[in-house]
Amino acid sequence: MPDLPSQDQADQQQLRLILAALQDGVILINPDQTIAWANGAALRMHGVHEVTGLGATVSEYRSRFELRYRNRHSLPEGTYPMERVMAGEAFDEVVVEVAPAGENEALWTHRIRSLVLNDAAGVGSVRQCGGNCVWA
Repeated sequence: MPDLPSQDQADQQQLRLILAALQDGVILINPDQTIAWANGAALRMHGVHEVTGLGATVSEYRSRFELRYRNRHSLPEGTYPMERVMAGEAFDEVVVEVAPAGENEALWTHRIRSLVLNDAAGVGSVRQCGGNCVWA
C-alpha cells in the first residue's frame, strides 16, 4: 500500500488546487526570495507560459518586468510589490502598470494585494502576491 501524504503535503496540494482555479493571478514567493509557484492567471497576466518566465527570484522578476505607477514613473528598486511583501508588508490595492523590461508601453495594469503566510511558530514562511489584471 502506498504511503499517504503528510497532512502538510495534503494541505499544500489542496491550497495549490484552489489557487490554480482562481481568476486572480497568484505568485508564491519563498522566504529566500525564490519564486516558488504561479497560477495560470498570473502567467497569462505576464505573457509567459511557465513560472520560469517570471524569473527564478524576485531580483530576476525585477530585471524582466518594469513596473510603473499610473503616472508612468518607474518603481525604484526595493519598492516592487514583491519586495514589499518580502519585507513583511501587507497591502491592498496597489495599482501598477507592467511592461516587459525595455518596452516603452505597458501591456497590463495590475491591482495588487499581498498576504504573508506564517508557519506555526509565527515566522513568515510563504508570501503571496495576488491581483486582478486589467488589459490596457
